[in-house]
Amino acid sequence: VSNSIGFHPGVYACLVYMEAVPWVGEEEEQQVVAAVRRIRPDDPEVEALQAGVLRRLGFPPPFPQPPPDQPISQIIQLLERATHDRARTQTQSLLSRLLLLKPASSDTADPTAITEALHVTYHACMHALLVLFVRASDAGDAVGPIPALAARQAEHLLWVVGVLAGRRAAGDVVAAWSEFGELAGLQARVSSAVRRSAGRVTARLCVAIGKGEAFASSATRCALARTWLGWLMEDSRWVVAAWCGEERAEVEEGVCRTVLTLPVEEQGRVLMEWAAMFCRVGRDGCLDLRAAFEIWWKRAFTIGNNRQ
Repeated sequence: VSNSIGFHPGVYACLVYMEAVPWVGEEEEQQVVAAVRRIRPDDPEVEALQAGVLRRLGFPPPFPQPPPDQPISQIIQLLERATHDRARTQTQSLLSRLLLLKPASSDTADPTAITEALHVTYHACMHALLVLFVRASDAGDAVGPIPALAARQAEHLLWVVGVLAGRRAAGDVVAAWSEFGELAGLQARVSSAVRRSAGRVTARLCVAIGKGEAFASSATRCALARTWLGWLMEDSRWVVAAWCGEERAEVEEGVCRTVLTLPVEEQGRVLMEWAAMFCRVGRDGCLDLRAAFEIWWKRAFTIGNNRQ
């Protein structure tokens, strides 16, 4: 009302009040923003108050301003340095939900900047994991804090992959992991207690590929299979022990689907290696890829023979 009749002291008083008090619920927030954006200030103090009210929700002021720094990188760095496991997990859950919200038409967040920040974090965690594997290989055993530290880095990698997969932007991280030969080369020199952290990342990437959340080239998928699937199957007894029934089923389905995206010859190589292990240790100590094996068999023999 004050704005419509040009009563500037009233506009100023209302802005002071709205800037100072909490707002309850999204509906009230939308009403405040709509009302404040209709104001056309001709006074610097009113203009500053208007900008302050809008900044509370991250909206740009209706007049030119320098672009604000993206807070996403700072928040992710805080998560990397977090030492309280429960608080870190809770914050990751909250941030995941916020980053995966469908943006509103007025959303000013730069999706490219968010994705880039997540990629930077992913590569930083990969490097930290490599350092831990080098330490473990030099130590010759799994004593000390290395397995726990590696598990923490893996948890952060899994979180980043989950967010990127939800944003359909995980293809690049699949490629980075498939090319991570330095870490793969250390697998034989560290204990399974350390290795399982890498296995969990491989499993999550397979889930993303299987669900269509990560779009990777055929060459990348083949590299992932050659570099990492053997070690995932080798350590599956330890990796699956951390999963409940639903998680295990999701991983097995993701690995099956990933394998079936490979050329049929590569499918056969992976699945024959799996079959040898499965026959030796059974389902309790190995991933169950029988569904993929059956489809590969039909492709390689039944369909192939019919085409000849």
